[in-house]
Amino acid sequence: MNIKKPTTKSKEDQNRLRMVLDYRWDPKYQPQGKPAIPESFKIVRESNPIETKQGNDLQAIFINLKWGYHLKIEQFKQFNLTDSQMHNGMLFIWCEKDNIMEIIDQLEKLGFNYVENFTTVLLSLDKILTIMPSEPQVRKITEFFSKKNVKEQKEIKKIDGLRNQEQLPDLDPTQVFWNEDYTYFRKTKRTLLMFRKQSKQQLELRHQRTGDIFFDVIEKDGQNISAIGMEYIYKMIETLLPKAQYKAGESLKMMELFADPNTQGRSGWIQVIQE
Repeated sequence: MNIKKPTTKSKEDQNRLRMVLDYRWDPKYQPQGKPAIPESFKIVRESNPIETKQGNDLQAIFINLKWGYHLKIEQFKQFNLTDSQMHNGMLFIWCEKDNIMEIIDQLEKLGFNYVENFTTVLLSLDKILTIMPSEPQVRKITEFFSKKNVKEQKEIKKIDGLRNQEQLPDLDPTQVFWNEDYTYFRKTKRTLLMFRKQSKQQLELRHQRTGDIFFDVIEKDGQNISAIGMEYIYKMIETLLPKAQYKAGESLKMMELFADPNTQGRSGWIQVIQE
């Protein structure tokens, strides 16, 4: 009987930090450009996105807000949706540790049931650059893009050195966690709550192998998910709801509230920017 020898992992596979960041160089997670079909997306600006009347027969609503900046929990209690906007679909919203129950209570009043959550573990860009031997070279690249004020290119170039396996130390990712003070434990993550609108109608869901956690590299603000991290979130929602994709002649099935003011639009989405 032939016994198969165990496969020796490559040096790259053994690098713990590299393993949790590999998705950042997957082509499918690179930020998209402006959609080619004008009718496939819609961008609107409103003073209070939670009171929007946009959308009809939506399957996905993504409330992409920064608590304390866009909205306080007391203001969120004004949030309302009509049955014509959504009668059968999923709602996704970022939460903070101290407002989880209030978010759930408000959405239950609107006929939503909590079903799942998705976590983004935050890694500090400054900590990663500090431990990298090529830090001066990486910073030189980033300064160029900083002057050009090209946000996405700047971000990608800042961690471009991580592609080089020799430059990336093999260490426990917990050593480069983003940390923000809080009452009991320090904050190192953002949590996306997922809700299902109560309905007797069937909603086609595509169960995926994607895990319920991913690691993102951020700087300065723990509520700022990176452009690549946001692409991961969009893809997760779009994969989960295959019938929500853009189809010519039909209304758009996905809506994002508090969208990035610099968005170029995204196929299948209504994006509501707070002005």
